[in-house]
Amino acid sequence: GVEGREILESEVISAAVADIYSVKPFDTGEFADFVQENGGKLVVSEDHYPEGGIGEMLGSELEGTEIEMRTLGVDTIPHSGRKQKVIHQAGIGFHAIEEAAEKLLQ
Repeated sequence: GVEGREILESEVISAAVADIYSVKPFDTGEFADFVQENGGKLVVSEDHYPEGGIGEMLGSELEGTEIEMRTLGVDTIPHSGRKQKVIHQAGIGFHAIEEAAEKLLQ
């Protein structure tokens, strides 16, 4: 979200945030234009397993474009706890997003 963008911008990485809560209807062309206008690189962070998520859908829809993409998702059995701690442990929090963005820029 916005906090992740602020962390990236503190590292002199320009970022835009798109909160995609639903894929229906989804305008692939409009979204691809948005990503291209904002650097052509995309990090998707999902609070569930990546299979069947928005990242997987976007990867399929944006295949064949010049957009570079990384998807972060939960890859272990989730546990209960405070929201930020659980997100961090799952590898989908601000620091994981920052790391994925930095890898895209290398």
